[in-house]
Amino acid sequence: MNKHASVLEDENGRIWVCYYDQKTDITEFFDQNVCRISISHDGEPVYLDITQEEDGFSFSQSTKPEHNRKSYTIIPEN
Repeated sequence: MNKHASVLEDENGRIWVCYYDQKTDITEFFDQNVCRISISHDGEPVYLDITQEEDGFSFSQSTKPEHNRKSYTIIPEN
């Protein structure tokens, strides 16, 4: 388990975020190569701003949103 999120793309082109013991498909949350999600562990949310680039993904992770909270899709805890 890891407190730092990771983002990966599988062989089918699906995009996944991994955070602690959660693995969630976030493919449908991208809009113009950008995805903003809030994901939690033990009730503590983190905010991820993810950008899809030619050679992979870049993202920031913070306990406070960088943008309006309404711009983040909330991922329920598994």
